[in-house]
Amino acid sequence: MLREVSRATSISETFLSKIFQKLVRSGLIRSRRGFRGGFLLARPASQITLREVIEALQGPISFPVPRWEGSASRVSDRAGRGLLQQVLESAQARVRGVLEETTVADLIATAFPASREKLV
Repeated sequence: MLREVSRATSISETFLSKIFQKLVRSGLIRSRRGFRGGFLLARPASQITLREVIEALQGPISFPVPRWEGSASRVSDRAGRGLLQQVLESAQARVRGVLEETTVADLIATAFPASREKLV
């Protein structure tokens, strides 16, 4: 239940409600109303990646490429921007890769090693 998560994490129910709504809309969790209602993972924790969670909450992971004003005609400036864009795209791909390799189950195992079976 949201109230229990709020107490355990010291995060307001209002804020958690907004987060959980996004996770429900993205299909990562399901909500159940009524007695014994609450939230459940839509898939096993081992099948939900950290990238999915982050993108459900914040949108696609992307690094903005800085824009330079005024000196776009110089060859060295264009080459520098091209190189910077390549570096940022490479970094973005690496970050996405790490987030795709990390699952909710991995986080649970690290944070709660003794009670992992109950949570997953």
